[in-house]
Amino acid sequence: MEVYRKDSEYSYTLGMSISIELLENRPEIVQAVYYSSHIHKNEYYQKLLGLCDKYQIPLKNDDKLIERLSVKENCYVIARFKKFPLKKTAGDHIVLVDFNDEGELGTILRTAISFGKRNIVLINSKLDLFKPKIVRASMGSIFYENIMAYLKLDDYLKDFPENNLYCLTKRGKNVHDIIFKKPYSLIFNAEKIADAIELTISHQDGQELPLTFALAITLHDVYQKNDLK
Repeated sequence: MEVYRKDSEYSYTLGMSISIELLENRPEIVQAVYYSSHIHKNEYYQKLLGLCDKYQIPLKNDDKLIERLSVKENCYVIARFKKFPLKKTAGDHIVLVDFNDEGELGTILRTAISFGKRNIVLINSKLDLFKPKIVRASMGSIFYENIMAYLKLDDYLKDFPENNLYCLTKRGKNVHDIIFKKPYSLIFNAEKIADAIELTISHQDGQELPLTFALAITLHDVYQKNDLK
């Protein structure tokens, strides 16, 4: 197995816990699992063995491979998986426009999952979702999510005309005063959009909140008003 390239047909996880997340959620795309001879043979190791056995996935000891591909000294497991297609799925969406921050994407995916939101839409993004660094930053959340990608926001809007649009901007109604109508699209980083309700999150000193904070506050508000009912 070679070091990851964007044009590769496969990618890989780096670490025990994220490899287990992959095996539990998308075992059909896992091609092989590799482990170091220095691995701790604890309950997680036993779980890894059980999952590989259950899904008949090759499990191989390969210290040289682990050493060549790992980015941390304590990486003892690598799971190779076939890249899965991005598919269009109806429902509530989190829409990120012109978003290209590798580190923040992991935080966003984890935050969305914590509130039960599984549909993420990337508009005009240059991120390689299957880059091991991004997969690792997601801490396995990427295997729970359904991710869609579009070059233009207009193309997304045409595909989901039934969605109610809520655009987070520096102006507009306070997000805490809104009842969100399903299905909805929570749109971040976009300019003014026709038919969208513009929302803002109040901040004491008037500074704009980082995207990850704004997303978490919005999802918490949606969860309390809509999802707990």
